[in-house]
Amino acid sequence: MTYDVVDHSEPRRYLELIGPEVRERIELVVAAASVGPLDREPVDLLYIDSSHEREHTIAEVRAWQPYLRPGAPVVFDDYIHADYPGVREAVEALGLEGEQRGTLFVYRHPCV
Repeated sequence: MTYDVVDHSEPRRYLELIGPEVRERIELVVAAASVGPLDREPVDLLYIDSSHEREHTIAEVRAWQPYLRPGAPVVFDDYIHADYPGVREAVEALGLEGEQRGTLFVYRHPCV
């Protein structure tokens, strides 16, 4: 399931690049990621690439945390991008421990 606040044509074009058996398992949702998963199902991977603003990023993480499976990776895009300091600020404000991988920051949701 992928969320975007605006209905773009790009995701549908990306789906055309993959086989139908994978494509039919992917759902495009137009909604703010800060609402958390609409289906309320457990989440195995959360990739955050949204507004890049500190408060929005914090809200998104908090909205999704209750649904993350133990050990689920949470990946923050543009973690060290000079134009988007809010991503790094959000990670620091949330006190998340993880590792930087290229321009990404990867945090693993703790096992309970």
